[in-house]
Amino acid sequence: MTQEDAQGTFRLAALDLAAFAAARESFPRHVTELARRRAPRYAAPSEAPVDDAYWTDFAASIAPLLPSELMPMWGLIDADLTLEGGAKGLRSLFSSTPSARERRKVQRTATLAARVMSVVAHADGDMADDERRVIDMAMASFGLNDEELAAARAEGPASASQLEVFGELDLRVRREVVRGAWQLALHGDLSKEEESAVVTIAAKLEISAELDLVRREVRDAQERCARVASLALELAMAASSSLDAEVRAPALEHLVRCAAPPRVAAGLRARASGETPPPVAQKVALVSAQRVQALTLAWSCLRALDLRASTEAVARLGLRAAAARHDASADANSAMELVDRYLLERLAESGERR
Repeated sequence: MTQEDAQGTFRLAALDLAAFAAARESFPRHVTELARRRAPRYAAPSEAPVDDAYWTDFAASIAPLLPSELMPMWGLIDADLTLEGGAKGLRSLFSSTPSARERRKVQRTATLAARVMSVVAHADGDMADDERRVIDMAMASFGLNDEELAAARAEGPASASQLEVFGELDLRVRREVVRGAWQLALHGDLSKEEESAVVTIAAKLEISAELDLVRREVRDAQERCARVASLALELAMAASSSLDAEVRAPALEHLVRCAAPPRVAAGLRARASGETPPPVAQKVALVSAQRVQALTLAWSCLRALDLRASTEAVARLGLRAAAARHDASADANSAMELVDRYLLERLAESGERR
């Protein structure tokens, strides 16, 4: 393994682990499967997609494991409506290929999801970049081939009133489609046009009675994600305070992209760049699993910078000190050990493959 290969594998694995930690707080139970799913990328890091393509590629990789709750329509993917991961049920005993029936079911669901997301995203004008990115991630998560994906994303209705719902859909699918609509509408400041679109979509899917409940669940989840992202940024900034702003900027930007709902992302970016002062220091009300999530996010993003040994040691001390201010010293030990182990194991495995 060359030094360049090792650095590429190390950086990609660190970026992946940060994005995976941001997906949901239960991520530690699934890191072994993440490593298995991403092994081909770690073996050839120079061939891994970058920029926006990274996010769709990563979303597809984690679809059968732990789809991110910041991604619209993640509930559909979590309900196993994805072709990623291969065949399901009895068929998986003798084939890794999904059946034609399963493909049709997933494509039908993906088509409805694409139409709904397009309606909501365009309800108040043009689609924002953050909306486009998460919609692309959602569509990549269904595991369709290029032809199926193009068919699912063909030009849809211009408004919610024009949306057509074909065939029978079970209650969970209808509820998760409405949840996905709310997730997209609530990404930013909710407009009257977006709210009206979701109300109409819910009526067409016969979920109007649950509309407010699902909305509260989405809002609560996004608030929780925002608190985790805010703590992770505070920790990462404290740990990297000795670094020049331009050196640590890529790590902080990746953290925000991983973990921040778009409606709070601008504020976190302003904090990261020093445009706004940090908030008055106070403990963030998170349970241990969420503190581990934030600490893993922070440390993974900083490890992606591949710091020299002395700088890394200072960053470790800084992260531990910042964690102690939130009564999270034990959580810091768990998170940093998880990150370090994951990165070293990926290096070892990639070296063996070469």
